[in-house]
Parts: sequence; C-alpha cells; structure tokens
Amino acid sequence: MTQDRLNRILHVGGFAYWKGVHSVAAAANQLFADAGPTTMTWVCRNEEHVEVRALLTPQARARVEIKGWTHQAALREIYDAHGIFLYPSLFDGFGKVFLEAMARGLCVIGTRSGGMPDIIEDGADGLLVGFNDGPALAAAVRQLQASSEVAQRMAQAAAQKARTYSWRRVGLETLAFYERLTANARPA
Repeated sequence: MTQDRLNRILHVGGFAYWKGVHSVAAAANQLFADAGPTTMTWVCRNEEHVEVRALLTPQARARVEIKGWTHQAALREIYDAHGIFLYPSLFDGFGKVFLEAMARGLCVIGTRSGGMPDIIEDGADGLLVGFNDGPALAAAVRQLQASSEVAQRMAQAAAQKARTYSWRRVGLETLAFYERLTANARPA
C-alpha cells in the first residue's frame, strides 16, 4: 500500500439509491473541492454515467473517471490500481463486491449493512460509517490517507480475512447446516 495507491479511490456498483451513490458523490464533491493528488474511479453501467456526472461538481467531474462494467480480469486490475474502496450501501443481501475489494488489498469504507458488519471489524480490516453520510466517508478517506502505516495494516488484515471466504467454504457450511436440520428432523 503506497501513498500513490491511497490517493486512488474506487467505487463499484450500480447507480441505485440503496447503493449509497449520493453519499459517494457527496464524499467526492467534498474531497475534490480542494486541489490535491486524489482521484477516483467509479465503475457502473454505461447508461448510468450521465446520472453519476449529474451528482458531481465540476471539480469532482475533473477528477472522477467513470468506467463501464467489465470482465472479472479487468476489474481485478482496476482493484489493484486503487487503495481505498467506498461501498456505503443502505441495504444489501451480502454485496460480495466489498469482499472482492478486501481480497485485493484495498481499505474498504462501508456501512453496517448487508454482510459488511459480519465481516469487517471496524478499524482493524476496514472502516464502517453511518448511512447517507458523505462527510463521514470523506473523513474516513482522509484518515487513511494521513497514515499509510495504518492503511497498510488494514489492507493486509482485509486481504487475509477475505482469503478465508470461498465458494468451497460456503458449500461446506451449507452442507453442515442441512445435515444439522435433517439430524434433528422428526419423521412425519
């Protein structure tokens, strides 16, 4: 985790209110109000690019690159070029995108929604902020950028934790769940 990487923020998600897009835009508008080295990449469907731009100030639009959906290998390269991942979802099922970001060594800033509070230990392997709170997102970005040592520890802890989650693990846990259910089942 380098300072250069910490100066590159990433958001991946469809343009939907419940994905916290207004908070992402508010954070970008706040962060990019002043000159500085920080930039951002926003990945969403091509048809949503106009809506994203409409939420951004002219200063933010100049420093936010909007990319369309892409294949997994290209997305992995996008993850690897960034240091901070914003995912301020208002509600989600599990939202595996934050876990993908953790696996690639990004510092994830999310909310207590979906699977994030079950996976992210706030301050240890990610940061959790309140809902609809662009200023808190911006403050969390600045906190990470102010201490590359803290960000490095967080990124390493995130990647290590993410490696414990796999489709094999999901399968084994699902099988164990059904085995417990059938062991306790009574004949009709």
